[in-house]
Order: sequence, then structure tokens, then C-alpha cells
Amino acid sequence: MERIVLKPAVCICFLVCCFISSNLKAQTVPSTAEPERLEQRFKKPVQQKSVIEPPIPEPEKQVSLDEMKKIRFVLKKINVEGSTVYAQHLFNRWQKKIVHKSISLAVVYKFAEKITKKYRDDGYLLSRAIVIPQQIENGEVTIKVIQGYIGNILVRGPIAGTKTFIK
Repeated sequence: MERIVLKPAVCICFLVCCFISSNLKAQTVPSTAEPERLEQRFKKPVQQKSVIEPPIPEPEKQVSLDEMKKIRFVLKKINVEGSTVYAQHLFNRWQKKIVHKSISLAVVYKFAEKITKKYRDDGYLLSRAIVIPQQIENGEVTIKVIQGYIGNILVRGPIAGTKTFIK
């Protein structure tokens, strides 16, 4: 009697296993040696067409030192904008030697270099003075100071040395 009951149960289990395994056999795992996969590896990725790259502006034409020496005018005042470290009266003292005289544009650039050097000598390494593009009217020239700074510093790992330099 046990044999009769056991035979249908074994047959049912066998059929269920065959049915499940037939679904598993339907899927194939791609081989790494397939030639299509090798070609895919060397294909360049397709760039998205929706990405718009901003245009890179052409740098402004720089005036050579010889051309700067040819451009002359009577200097009445140099305005220094953007300086929060030094007051305008410091720059006024520096310009006393050149004010109300006929100077070349090269002298103005040297003055900007002197301001940059003052910042660097005093430890402001990220600051710079530039002569902005302008029409020089009434002998007044404007120099712009760009004062750079570091906002945040993230230190990972052990700190060797004095911690006060980081603060």
C-alpha cells in the first residue's frame, strides 16, 4: 500500500521539478568571451544631447608693454576699489610722486603691481590688484583689488604640529 501512495507523490515532485527547471534553462548568462562585449568595451559613451556647454569667452586682447608706453596722459587721481584691508589714504601717499604728471599706461600697471606686492608681503596671498578695462577721462584711473579668501578647510586624519595654524 505504501508503494502505491509513494509512486504518485514521487511523480508529482518530479514533474514540478522539471517544470521549474525548464524556466531556469530558458535564460542564458552571457559569456565574457563574446565578441560583442569586447566591442562594447571600446565604444565611446554617447553624450547626451540635452547637455549645453557654456561658450568659453575669448580672452581680451592684452596691450603689450611697448604699446602701454606709447599711451600717455596726465594723471589726476588713482581710485582703488575693493580694498578693505588698506585705506585709500595709503594709496594716495603712493601716488603723490606721479599725480599731475604726464605718465604712460605702463606706470599705472606698475602701480597695480605695487598694490599686489603689498598684499602678498603682508600675507594676503590670494589678493590681487588689476587695472580694469576703462576709458580714462579727466586723468582718473581705477584699479580694482580682488581680495581672495578661503572659506572652509576640512582636515582629515591626525594633525601634526601646531593646531593654531589651522584655526
